[in-house]
Amino acid sequence: MARAAQRTFLAPASKALTTGLTVVAVLVSGAAVYDVVRIGDSGAKASWNNWAARP
Repeated sequence: MARAAQRTFLAPASKALTTGLTVVAVLVSGAAVYDVVRIGDSGAKASWNNWAARP
């Protein structure tokens, strides 16, 4: 039977670096989604409260 191909890395710490960057990317994207929801909610509240038309 043939052996499964092994993955070769360009640098010894490549797997750790890739894992670390993946974790950072997921956290940053989660923060971006949170900000978009927060900003959208405040915009919707401002629009629906009609605060600009009040004397």
